[in-house]
Amino acid sequence: CYVIVISNLDAPSINLSTKRYDITEGNDLDLSCITDGKPLPLVTWTKVGDITNASNPDGQWLTIKKVKTTDAGTYRCTAINGVGKPAVATRQVIVFCKLMRSRHHRSDTFNTEKKISSMSLYLSVLRAPSLKTLLLDE
Repeated sequence: CYVIVISNLDAPSINLSTKRYDITEGNDLDLSCITDGKPLPLVTWTKVGDITNASNPDGQWLTIKKVKTTDAGTYRCTAINGVGKPAVATRQVIVFCKLMRSRHHRSDTFNTEKKISSMSLYLSVLRAPSLKTLLLDE
């Protein structure tokens, strides 16, 4: 009969470097969940409030390609290694909308912390409205 004694086991922990990520839509985003523990924890990612979203189920990094405004929200990383309780940390993602100006102008951004499923804004001013047009449109 053999008895195997395993020592030096440590419950998982998460090193929080950044809690909030600000990004402009269209860019790539890398969220980190750097963990420690013995054995090395398994890391899973979920978006809070979205049960269908479980991205990169076993990595310390979650990459979101070409971020959209619908990607804004809170992301949870969970580290589990079978020793003690799982470690949990959240990351807040704020997505800045990209505004495109027409020809010969630069792009601008503005901050939104509201949930937006989609937004398109097109503005083209060819001439100033006449007084007649303003009165008819009221």
